[in-house]
Amino acid sequence: TAESTQLVMIIPGTVTAASRSTEEGPLYFILNSPVTGNGIALWKTDGTTDGTGLVAELPAYADINSVHALTDIDEKLIFALDNATTGKSEVWLSDGTLSGTRPLSTNLILDRTATFVAYDGGIAFPAATPEVGYELFRIDTTIPVAAPANIAVLSYGEGTDLTWPDVAGAIQYDVWMQNLSDPSRPVIRKRV
Repeated sequence: TAESTQLVMIIPGTVTAASRSTEEGPLYFILNSPVTGNGIALWKTDGTTDGTGLVAELPAYADINSVHALTDIDEKLIFALDNATTGKSEVWLSDGTLSGTRPLSTNLILDRTATFVAYDGGIAFPAATPEVGYELFRIDTTIPVAAPANIAVLSYGEGTDLTWPDVAGAIQYDVWMQNLSDPSRPVIRKRV
């Protein structure tokens, strides 16, 4: 109603997408504004002046139409960001802080109508890769995943074995190998 509506803050710019984390939680929104460096940024508000502010600037390749599918799952904001440089999409997560706003996955193809759903401690969503096509993806959002270290090649040639320590949060690995001595040989890709 008009009586319960109040101006919280004037920020020059255009809101392109918005999503509430919970009924009582903050409202997240993407703002295209000259207030931030490249113009496109994630903001949040709890409906008060003190509770309204910038969460994180998005990368320079973000534009007014590149952010979509804002979804609230387990008090975290999940969204897709189309990278105009690579032509691929990225899945991002934010807990409402600068340090907690990061890409979870890159190099995917996400339809603009794609949605994220909570699934087994993470999120599930339809996406595609150029190599495989469309399939259901799952990302564990509770554990930050880092690239494995200490990769060891046990032998080379037919039946080559690679080993690496398990990476917390990883549910599968895409392993890409190429003979650097002979770049004309094809790249080998295995999903394990």
